[in-house]
Amino acid sequence: MRVYCFGGDAVGEAAFELAREALQPEHIINGYGPTETVVTPLIWKAGRQDRCGAAYAPIGLRVGDRTTHVLDGDLNPVPLGVVGELYLGGAGLARGYLNRPGLTAERFVADPFASDGGRLYRTGDLVRQRGDGVIEYVGRIDHQVKIRGFRIELGEVEARLRAQEGVREAAVVARDGTSGKRLVGYVVPAGDVDAGDGLVERLRGGLKAALPDYMVPSHLVVLERLPLTPNGKLDRKALPEPEVASSSVQVQPRSEAERALAALWCELLRLESVGVTDNFFELGGD
Repeated sequence: MRVYCFGGDAVGEAAFELAREALQPEHIINGYGPTETVVTPLIWKAGRQDRCGAAYAPIGLRVGDRTTHVLDGDLNPVPLGVVGELYLGGAGLARGYLNRPGLTAERFVADPFASDGGRLYRTGDLVRQRGDGVIEYVGRIDHQVKIRGFRIELGEVEARLRAQEGVREAAVVARDGTSGKRLVGYVVPAGDVDAGDGLVERLRGGLKAALPDYMVPSHLVVLERLPLTPNGKLDRKALPEPEVASSSVQVQPRSEAERALAALWCELLRLESVGVTDNFFELGGD
């Protein structure tokens, strides 16, 4: 195969490597472009030896008479390597949304860098620009959450989970717990993997080795398949709530201090009992 093309969704590192190893194309092309900018304003063309180098495949360099800007919340350019929101302008930019002036005003903004009254489209995608000009995709701005005081890109956690051995598909969401938000991961095992053979423990160990503890999901749920919307996208709202439970083999409190602490945890987390070896965060604490 000479050329294999990705398009329509973010390309995780695992998907990129699978296509590279299975198909062995001369080039892999990752095309990026919202409908509002007429299909493909950026392209990344990878050769046989190129690698993602990040959780997702880069979305590349601009194509044609386009403008690209990586900006902060005040529409100021961010330094190279710093994450910001991607704004697109130039040829092919849509006029707006039919009969939706409010949404048009929100997503299409005046271009502060143009002297001819041009506009920019706010993509809602978080990116960073490398020193060679290539733009790397990081995640969606609406998938950015704060857990235990740390700002987290759900897409980065998903990509790390998807890269674990034995995982075919993965998703991560932030859910409200009894004492704050917590991360919940969902995995669909590969066809030859036994979901009950210590899979969750192995995945948790792999994530702890690759991510800071605050980015490791409190719960991992194994599913036969991920729920999809009618147009084939992941339906995050249909993902089931995890069952919060203490460890199956509890070590009972042995001292007054341990009994007092266990009682406090039960009250805070609304559990009937906890063991002294249970993890506060994995039980839903924050």
